[in-house]
Amino acid sequence: RGQSDFELGAKRRMQPLLEELLFVLDYLDMALAAPLEAPEAKNLAVGVEMTRSKLTQALETEGVEPIAIDGPFDPALHEASQTVQRDDLVEGTIVEVVRKGYTWGDTVLRYAQVVVSTTETKDEQAED
Repeated sequence: RGQSDFELGAKRRMQPLLEELLFVLDYLDMALAAPLEAPEAKNLAVGVEMTRSKLTQALETEGVEPIAIDGPFDPALHEASQTVQRDDLVEGTIVEVVRKGYTWGDTVLRYAQVVVSTTETKDEQAED
């Protein structure tokens, strides 16, 4: 069954808000990654973590889910920001996440930016 015009319109209006909220989530993650020295900073971190948890919960309620970042690179979900030579991994394996990605139902709100393994050296890639 297809979506009604009303449902499609509501989804179109909501998508920009959800995309902006992902940036808020990024900022909260950055705040939590900062080193905690003073007791006041630790208390602040508790509040930031509670805020992050509530925002994540609200996004999940709306159907926003993080994109899987383990395993092979998938161009439908991931954006390769860099490749690194790793002979110990299968080519195309996600090595590191630069920025988390999210889906909303069957829509990609933001592609996951990842570093992907390659078995070729940069010189070999340049020869192609």
